[in-house]
Amino acid sequence: MIDIKSLTLQKLECHLSNLSIKPFKAKQLFKWIYEKGVFDFNNMTDISKKDQETLHDKFSINIPEIVTVNKSVDGTIKFALKLFDGEIIESVLIPDKERLTLCVSTQVGCKMGCRFCFTAKMGFKRNLFVNEILDQVIAGKFLVENELRKITNIVFMGMGEPFDNYENFTNALDVIMDKFGLKFSYRRITVSTCGKIDKMLQFGKNYNINLAVSIHAADDKKRNELMPVNKKYPIKKLIDACKKYPVKNRQRITFEYLMIKNFNDSIQDAKKLVRLLSNLKSKVNLIQFNTFPDSFYEPSDMETIRQFQDYVMSKGITVTLRKSKGSDILGACGQLIGKCKIANTPG
Repeated sequence: MIDIKSLTLQKLECHLSNLSIKPFKAKQLFKWIYEKGVFDFNNMTDISKKDQETLHDKFSINIPEIVTVNKSVDGTIKFALKLFDGEIIESVLIPDKERLTLCVSTQVGCKMGCRFCFTAKMGFKRNLFVNEILDQVIAGKFLVENELRKITNIVFMGMGEPFDNYENFTNALDVIMDKFGLKFSYRRITVSTCGKIDKMLQFGKNYNINLAVSIHAADDKKRNELMPVNKKYPIKKLIDACKKYPVKNRQRITFEYLMIKNFNDSIQDAKKLVRLLSNLKSKVNLIQFNTFPDSFYEPSDMETIRQFQDYVMSKGITVTLRKSKGSDILGACGQLIGKCKIANTPG
């Protein structure tokens, strides 16, 4: 049986038409599920009894099963969902003043093998289905509704590489942005990639979404050590692709750069990064490396990070320093894999 949340609005309209249900009912179903949080066809009062029976026979609306929740001292919330096959995925709610960002996963584990990432230790289990990606947003909304807070931003920076699960990721994105679905503006969504160039360029042609590229080193030798994907998509090819990537007037590609002690944090590394990003509409997001059990690296100290930041900024490149949040619950960048407290589920 198909979880109705696995269908975009257009696909649902086609399914309903084949079932002799008027296609406009798809919009009503979307509003019930994504706006009102109703997961039972019988409680959808503008759907006829006959149509409700047909929908029950053909579709399910699975409720996200939140199995663990943990809250950091800084307010970050990491939660885990149990999937139909028993696999576990993690997502993170990150508060920052008026902003509340949800970090979403797209795969169970990851096949990219980055040495700075705890998720890589899981290996790759499988891609998430459309409904499993959406369930993270639905569950996140449930967790904060009692606090009268709303998720303002979504970043696809959780477990997995979004462009390695391209079709399911983009179908979920369509529902997230749909005005009858989850109603998120493209301006408040960011997708992060390790540099899968072919899918990245395809994505740029079809979506006007903020792009973040995980670069983390400015030469192939160091990036090869950190990110095996660099052997297939070396830095020159990645930068050339970024130059071709369609960027609107006020947009810039964000380059994510982990600051790792005595590895990529010298002024010489900063000079290489500046040369690399010249003639690109870009900005740099520096991230202090977050340790995890048996990690290979250590974080750069703040003085070194500031010196690196000051040098790159002196060359006319915008540089921000991302505040690491949730590290005490293994909820910060590159740490998703842990376990935490039991929570209730919506419904």
